[in-house]
Amino acid sequence: MKDCVEWTGAKTPKGYGLKTLGNKQYYVHRLAWEIENGPIPKDMFVCHKCDNPSCINPEHLFLGTPKDNTADMIAKGRQYVVPIANPLRDTIRALYQTGMYTKKELAVKFNLSFGQVNGMVKRLKNYPTSVTKQKVVVNGPKLKSIRLLIGFKQKELADFAHIAVERICRIEHNKHFSCFKGTAVRLANVLDVEIERILV
Repeated sequence: MKDCVEWTGAKTPKGYGLKTLGNKQYYVHRLAWEIENGPIPKDMFVCHKCDNPSCINPEHLFLGTPKDNTADMIAKGRQYVVPIANPLRDTIRALYQTGMYTKKELAVKFNLSFGQVNGMVKRLKNYPTSVTKQKVVVNGPKLKSIRLLIGFKQKELADFAHIAVERICRIEHNKHFSCFKGTAVRLANVLDVEIERILV
């Protein structure tokens, strides 16, 4: 395998290259994949074999499902997951963690009731309840500027973070918006930034 090809332009705080085309920003590694291999199928991620987010070498990239991406993150020690024995629950939790599916969509996808999916997902905690229930203060204008920089619409952010779009509007119009830390963590994860970047 050849060496990494480092993107030297704009990057996210986690190191992923960004390129503006028209009025929208794109991840450069995804563009590199598309130039080399064609369109990325729906619901597929472009992952790095080299684990270097700034790398745009097509030889270092591979397509993966949300579950593949989560498994890759876990294997490389970038994400904590609760060990479980149930393969179906493992799959549902992995898909939910990506932020690409709501509980309702997962229920339809796996022919389960909403209550069954909710029971599987609500026990998945990246942070103890004592932490997620702490109150923090979000800086709305900062949140909005990061959202616009990435090219997300309010509805996209709301859908991925599982927060009502009306609440996103309220947060962005307040310089000091008090909310649970769990909410702020979800927003930061979707925007691919450290939580401190959106707090007062």
